[in-house]
Formats: sequence, structure tokens, C-alpha cells
Amino acid sequence: QAAGFHTNNFQLTLSVTNQGAAIHYTLDGSEPTESSPLFAGPILITNRTAAPNNLSLIPTVPSGYQPPAGLVFKGTVVRAKAFKTGALQSATVTRTFFIDGRARYTVPVISLATESANFFDPNIGIYVPGNAPGGNYSQRGNNWERPVHVEFFETDGALALAQDAGVKIHGNTSQNFPIKGLDLDGTGGQGRQPFRHRIFPERARAEFAHFLLRPSGQDYYLALMRDEFMQSLAAEFGMETQAARLAVVFLNGEYWGLHYLKEKEDADFVAYRRTTCATLPTTRTCRRSWKCPTTSTTRSPRFSITAGTSGTTGCGVRARPAVAGAGCSSTMTSGSAVSRPWRPPGGSTCSPTTSNRTGRGPNTR
Repeated sequence: QAAGFHTNNFQLTLSVTNQGAAIHYTLDGSEPTESSPLFAGPILITNRTAAPNNLSLIPTVPSGYQPPAGLVFKGTVVRAKAFKTGALQSATVTRTFFIDGRARYTVPVISLATESANFFDPNIGIYVPGNAPGGNYSQRGNNWERPVHVEFFETDGALALAQDAGVKIHGNTSQNFPIKGLDLDGTGGQGRQPFRHRIFPERARAEFAHFLLRPSGQDYYLALMRDEFMQSLAAEFGMETQAARLAVVFLNGEYWGLHYLKEKEDADFVAYRRTTCATLPTTRTCRRSWKCPTTSTTRSPRFSITAGTSGTTGCGVRARPAVAGAGCSSTMTSGSAVSRPWRPPGGSTCSPTTSNRTGRGPNTR
């Protein structure tokens, strides 16, 4: 069965082509192991809203936490893996199923699946006060990134992307609120790929190393929209803004509230949004230069975009001119990293563009 929204209950069957392999699965978002339930017959997928709330009952602030007043809508996250003696285990397959849910939401739905300890364990959980000074959620760095599987369902119910990623807490003051911002990293782990989807339909950008799930920061208790609204006004005057779009988030199948899908202001954002090519004469030659961070070799290189210049920077990458008239696209490589195409937002004219953001939606649950 396809992941996503279904009208009626159904029986889910798991299968494997390797004869003699056993399938183990979980329904709580955790990675399957050989100790997980063995698949021996169809799994009944139902509307789980009547099941008791689970994760949303866990306090995410030191005091004053208020859990949902009633039962929240729930889906079912199925994660499965095949095991066979003497052979490597398969990759984990993750699918989220909702029964009678699509009509509830007129905005995209994001389903996150991860070991619950990654968010809520007092020692390693990134979402709770925990045992770290200032709260686990205040910690920074790669040691506080956790693995997560991301599924993105568009407004028509179609599965737009599904992939493994890393997740960190995003925000400063807002990290002290019950619902916190999340930074999803599609490229930080071995074998990961950027998120390839046109997340913000009004913009041409279709590849993201990161995107944010942001519950409107410090406006969480108030209008839940002011930052996004003000940026939409600024965009009318041609100012650089972060695209934003309202979405509903589920964590291990449990409703986790309204968040804004939002561009992260990182090196990729700057590269995409900033170019001076529009000032060049008839033949517009766009070039891309890189500047590597000195503190870490594992982080994505920081870079800037210049027009009509080239040079070699500290990471040994030389800026290369694009083919004239071809939309100023170019490909850069850094060591053994996979090359990635770059195209400024102005197409063949190389002129920067701005556009309005959309995504205002109903306060659904």
C-alpha cells in the first residue's frame, strides 16, 4: 500500500524477495531489530485517534506544560527491515498511513519517524529539559543531531519526498517553548541526499540541504504568524526573505501541531538568492566561489557568489564560469564530494528574483 491517506481500514502485507529472510517491524517509530515483532500476517491499519495520547503527554519544558485537552489525530508509522542469517540486513522501509485524514488539512503534512528516545530521553533527547545544563534542547553541535525519517505529503495527498535525515533543535528563546523549531538536514549523514522537492511552489528552488519546521518562534503563544506575515510584506518591496508555508507535523504518528515550513538562511540560501550577474553586459558569466570553514571539515562549505571573477579558495576549489546563455548554471566539486548544480533564480538573465510567499491556512488540528 502507498503511504499517505486512505479512506477505509485495510490489511497491510509486508513481503521480501530474498527467500529465507524474516521481516521484523515496529509501529512506534523505532528502528526494527531482530527483537522487534516478527511479521507473520497482515497488519490492520485503522484510524488510531481513539488510542491514548502518548508523546504529547511528555513535558517538554521544566514547568507549566499543558498537554492536549483531548485526544489528538493519529496515523500509523510502519517501519520494517529484513534479516537473514549470514547476510546483511536490509535498509529500513518506513511508511506512514492515515485513515480519514486528508480532509482535515488543507496544508502539507509532514510525518517524522524516529526513536522516541531521540526526542524525549533525559540523557540524549533533544526536545526535553533532560539532564544537560540549560536543558537538552539548548545544546548545539553535531552531537545533538538525531536521525529521523521524513515524509512530506502535499496538499493533494501525494507523497512528495521520503528520506532519512538529521534533526536538531532550531531557535534560541523559542527553544524554551513547549513546541520547538526543528532543523531538518538532508545531507549531513552518510549516504544522505538533499531534499529534492519544490517545497515552496511560488519559488523555483527545488533542492534544499536543510529546511525548517518552525512554530513561528516567539509568536508561538500569540498570533502564530507575525514573522511570516512581515516577511511576506517585505517581499513586496523586493527584499530578500525566507519562503514559508504552513504545514501540519506528526511525530511517530501523533499529531504535533502547526509549523511553518521555512527556508533556512544558510550558505545554500545565500548562494541561491544572491547574485550580481544582472549588472553584467550582454554576455553574462556567472561564477561560484567557495570558502571553507576552518573549524570543521564535516560541515558544508560556506561560499559566496561573485560575477566575472574566479580564484582558488582554501578548500582547493576553483570558481568556474558557466556556459554563456545557458542560465548561468555551473557545477562545483569539493574533494570527493558529489558535484551539485547551481542556478541563480533569474534564469538565463542572471537577475535575482523575489516572489511572495503563500501558506496562510486554517488553524486545523
